[in-house]
Amino acid sequence: MEIVKESIFVSAIRSFFNAFLAMIGIEIGLIVLFFIIMGFSGGTPTTAPNENFVMELLPDSEGNSSLLDESAPVLLQVDVDGIIGLDDTTSDIFETGLRLSQHTPLIKSGRIKGVLLNINSPGGVTTDSDEMYKAVLRYKEKYKVPVYVYSSGLCASGGYYIACAGDKFYASPTTLVGSVGVKMVPFFNYYGLMEKYGVKAVEISEGKYKVKYPSFTQPAQDANGKPDDASYEDLIEITKQLYDQFVTLVDASRNKAGLTKDKLINQYGAQVYLATKAAELGYIDVANVYREQALTDLAAVSGIDANTKYQVLRFKHKRSPLQTLVMSSCDMWTMKVKEWIYGFKHDGVFEGKFLYYCDYAD
Repeated sequence: MEIVKESIFVSAIRSFFNAFLAMIGIEIGLIVLFFIIMGFSGGTPTTAPNENFVMELLPDSEGNSSLLDESAPVLLQVDVDGIIGLDDTTSDIFETGLRLSQHTPLIKSGRIKGVLLNINSPGGVTTDSDEMYKAVLRYKEKYKVPVYVYSSGLCASGGYYIACAGDKFYASPTTLVGSVGVKMVPFFNYYGLMEKYGVKAVEISEGKYKVKYPSFTQPAQDANGKPDDASYEDLIEITKQLYDQFVTLVDASRNKAGLTKDKLINQYGAQVYLATKAAELGYIDVANVYREQALTDLAAVSGIDANTKYQVLRFKHKRSPLQTLVMSSCDMWTMKVKEWIYGFKHDGVFEGKFLYYCDYAD
């Protein structure tokens, strides 16, 4: 009995220390994760007058990112990174970042001399793309600063729409540019499949053509028993109008470079091109260069002397690691439920939305 008692005691001590060390390990892991996240932020964080944003010091064309005197000129870097309209790449967050750059005691009035619009995006929702484009135009007009665009990966569709607000466009050798077009997510109808297995659905609506294209009931038919396309003629017309808006906007921005509305509609369509070809066709101005060159040229056109040091700042939207984890988990479970319902991979993020979006899987 004595041996048994000793074993239980030793086991309890061992369990205690195992739990204690596990707790220490978790805390160390969280600390390491925090510094990893901070390390991936790409700049030195400082305080900002909005708890959801952090002001970062970014490298200039020489790689310097140290804090300068408050009288030093500033180039503002504004990022459009990822799918427009989702996560942190929404028009609200974008406009808040622009507004903070001119309404913070950390940056004296008149210090911002130019803006580098850094785009790496396949595009996204039409509304957000247009609002972000207009926000850049308003900022440029109000504060009388030049706006240069730089892309190091992808500047397509809605991303290119926003880029047209810039004064000059730079791209790295492997950057893809273009995809001037508009689309709406596809509609799926499961009526035939449900009929086969004896599954019925009731869809209640009021108003002619209220249901554009039903998912679970039989689509509307004309007198000859064929699909009645009239139910979504308005969506077809809206798509045409949004496309005309896009090509007209590009023509206004890039006409002098040789990219016209006529060429977009009748020749190039929604194709994408590597930087060299994109420059040849007039989509961009300078190909096969990097951010450093764009910053150097922007500083010069902004009136910053070649011997004067300048600060590159960015206002970045932030989330706590816990917020990111919770949102990612919710998105994952939502997607899994929809996959179970529909029977195939279906994230549903663009349901019912018009898109300036480039997807190579199309």
